Amino acid sequence: MEVLLNDTPIALGSALPDVACDQVGLRRPGLLQRVLSRDSDSNRFEAENCTLSAMDGAFSLYPCTHGYLTPDRQWRTAASIFMSGDVVQGVMIEVIEGRYSAAEFIDRFHQVCDERFGDAHIIDRFTKRWRNGKAYLTSCLQPDGKNATFLIELIDPV
Repeated sequence: MEVLLNDTPIALGSALPDVACDQVGLRRPGLLQRVLSRDSDSNRFEAENCTLSAMDGAFSLYPCTHGYLTPDRQWRTAASIFMSGDVVQGVMIEVIEGRYSAAEFIDRFHQVCDERFGDAHIIDRFTKRWRNGKAYLTSCLQPDGKNATFLIELIDPV
């Protein structure tokens, strides 16, 4: 499965393109974050305020930080790419502080996934997961209703 992060194609199960770090703004988290996350099995790259397009453009996500909008009408995004060696294992993107937008993006993601992959496996009242051949697609609306997480990951990581 391929996603576009800031219009840069990133394919699960393939090497991360060299240009991706520059074009997307990907960087490694700081040492303290890596130690606290205890994520030693994979490399992680992060970027802020990214756009995402997935499922052949049927689902897209973007930040909205326009200064003329009131704070409850703004939201930010953050992206993480998880690597094992040189291979992309997963892409996670979050909607941050989106009082109205987080739930709207979740609803759109559910609609597209239901149309393409059938009924979701409901993990709990906030989390749903679909299977698409080699990938899991997971959505989670945080209990505060203002933050949402979307994760696309390989089923059998390398």
